[in-house]
Amino acid sequence: MAAGTPVWLDQLDAGERAALRPGVPASLDRRPDVLVVGGGAQGLAAAMACRARGLGRVLLIERDHLAAGPSGSAAGVLCPDSHLDVEGPAFVEFARASLARYEALADEAGPELRLRWLDWLLVGPGTAGPLLAALPGLQRLDPGAVRRLVPGLALDGPGLLFPRGQAHVNPQRLAAVLAARGGQVATGVEYLGHRTAGGRVEAVHTSHGDVHPGALVLATGLAPPDVLPVAQLRVKGHLAATEPGATPPPVAMATPGGTVTPLEDGRLLVGGDRVADDGSPAVDEAAIRSFRAALDGALPAAAGRPFSHAWSCARPATADRLPVVDRAPGLENAWVTAGHYSTGLLLGLATGHALASWIDSGAAPEEAAFLRLRD
Repeated sequence: MAAGTPVWLDQLDAGERAALRPGVPASLDRRPDVLVVGGGAQGLAAAMACRARGLGRVLLIERDHLAAGPSGSAAGVLCPDSHLDVEGPAFVEFARASLARYEALADEAGPELRLRWLDWLLVGPGTAGPLLAALPGLQRLDPGAVRRLVPGLALDGPGLLFPRGQAHVNPQRLAAVLAARGGQVATGVEYLGHRTAGGRVEAVHTSHGDVHPGALVLATGLAPPDVLPVAQLRVKGHLAATEPGATPPPVAMATPGGTVTPLEDGRLLVGGDRVADDGSPAVDEAAIRSFRAALDGALPAAAGRPFSHAWSCARPATADRLPVVDRAPGLENAWVTAGHYSTGLLLGLATGHALASWIDSGAAPEEAAFLRLRD
């Protein structure tokens, strides 16, 4: 088993893997109109949106390879409605707008992105709060209907089937697609800080010398503490993927033991726990054993299928678990997108669009008002 390595890279071809490591261009743009720091989903989506809006020359820098952080290790599930009871209606509306942008990107990119539409099933009693339970189009299934929908399911309980509008994407493939549309992209270039004058960022210090941007977007997961004056933390989680097998379930499922998502190559992705970050990328074998037991209990036909990959990631978060998307306090030409917890991939395209609009017009976009700095 590949412990510590996400399954996503094994699903990419050589060209896609190379796109994640472009290296340092021979002529690094020292005076871009927009500099984006961070090569995860948030940074790449912001770079693409700035390019699409015609904001001039865009440079993105990443100290490692693209999608090296939490978004590249995420489950890849794009399920806006599942957040209704926790994050609320404004969040879900923003997430649905992001998914609509994913759909438009998939139409333009075709097989390059391979966005997959999946129904999403919550299995078991007490799986929905009052807002989600009232969601238009939500189907309530009795235990018999659940078993007919998912042949071989051993769980005995009712289910809630979400309306159409949930999807899945390989997060590493997404990074390659966004990078191709994001201007000049440089990996192996580390952000070391910045210098300000007159309420503006005038220089960004990097491991490859200074860059003088017209606008700066910091999309580094956790924002530098001198830029974002809120408490930030990391929350660790694990995922595991099985070897490919026959007859995957026709839906992605959230069960009492965790999530089960069928992947495009016939594997099953399981996990999604949330534990205190121990500062180590090491995989907790106890967590993987719990995923094994939950999968075997839910789908006995998969009981003999070994895990091929198991990995962990440390999700960046704020104290209230809502991200912050705002202008950096006291800086006229700098913005920050941080603390996306488990939703950086889901919100990426909407966040990128909001940031590009803000940089272009100077006006904060209303649709993202709920993500601005909070007291």
